[in-house]
Amino acid sequence: MDVVVTPVGAPRSAGGTWRLEDRLGHVLGTIRQTPRSNEFTVVPEPGARLGGPYILYPTLDAAMWAIERHLDGACELVSGPEH
Repeated sequence: MDVVVTPVGAPRSAGGTWRLEDRLGHVLGTIRQTPRSNEFTVVPEPGARLGGPYILYPTLDAAMWAIERHLDGACELVSGPEH
């Protein structure tokens, strides 16, 4: 399953959030950056196929790679809601 990753809200230096959706627009969860740190975590939407044990990742790319591996598909970062 392919996943589209979209930033939520205004860009921030830390504490950002990215929405995770499949190509049909179904919400799968979020990636959240821990405020004042460089750690990222995947937060699955209850009941979504994204569910699984996720840990802290050192980069957004590492979190996206874990999603790709878990869902056996691509994980694409887009710049805004126009996807």
